[in-house]
This record gives sequence, structure tokens and C-alpha cells, in this order.
Amino acid sequence: MSNIVFNYGGWAWMPDDDYMFVPAKVTEPFEAGQPGTLEVNGRPVKLDGKTTKLLQRMDEQSNNQVDNMVQLKELNEASILHNLRIRFDANNIYTNVGTILVSVNPFKLLNI
Repeated sequence: MSNIVFNYGGWAWMPDDDYMFVPAKVTEPFEAGQPGTLEVNGRPVKLDGKTTKLLQRMDEQSNNQVDNMVQLKELNEASILHNLRIRFDANNIYTNVGTILVSVNPFKLLNI
């Protein structure tokens, strides 16, 4: 079985202790299981082979918030959590998944 190759300019979901997954841009090509370098929030991050095995491919569209998550090309745990997080940061506490409404408690008063 061949390893996943992460190409320059592509995106990956990187495991994160605080956010579960964060989007990371590939800055040099590498194979999962081999050392590699990604950019997270504009900062380079060097990963060892053990960590690159945990990376998941990411569609670049997941960097932008969507009102209805069925619009995402890839609907997985990482893309759902990230979309809810960026919508929450923009004070958009309501998100749909088809006909299902997902509401995130804002823990603050909103002008709605």
C-alpha cells in the first residue's frame, strides 16, 4: 500500500491539542510517514514522520465558512469542527447540515 503524498501548495488537516485539527498548507512535497514542513497561520512547522502519518488531506474550500455544510466537498470531522469554529469566531452561531440546524452556544450576548 502506497503512502499519501502531500504536494506543494496543497492543504492538510494537522492534529492539534487545542482545536483537534487545524488547516495547514504544504510548503514542500513529502510522503506521509516522512518528515515534512507545513505552514500553519503563516508560521512554518516541521513535522517528523510519525506526525505526518496522522495528517489528512484537506480540500482548500474548507478554509472558508459555509452556511450549509452540505456545500463542503469533503464533510468529515475536521471540516465540520473547523467550519463551526470560524463561524463562531465571526459570531455566526447557526449552521445547517442539510435540514438539520446546528447551534453553538456563544457564551456572550449577540445582537440578534
